[in-house]
Amino acid sequence: MLYRPAYWPEGVRLIDLVNMKVPAEVQQERYNICKACDQFIKLTNQCKRCNCFLGLKTWFARVRCPLEKWEAYDG
Repeated sequence: MLYRPAYWPEGVRLIDLVNMKVPAEVQQERYNICKACDQFIKLTNQCKRCNCFLGLKTWFARVRCPLEKWEAYDG
């Protein structure tokens, strides 16, 4: 069985995430929230909580922050 993090939407494949991007303004707002968080690893641009690379994760519409600092984007 594949590991599915809690923030990953049920029934969504990786290719679905790549095809559902947020507008640039939303991505930048999310990324700024992440950079201000105490769980942000500046050296690698990763989150200590979910281990995601935030420069990439913040573009995906259907994911959310595991710390509930931002939600999935519905458009």
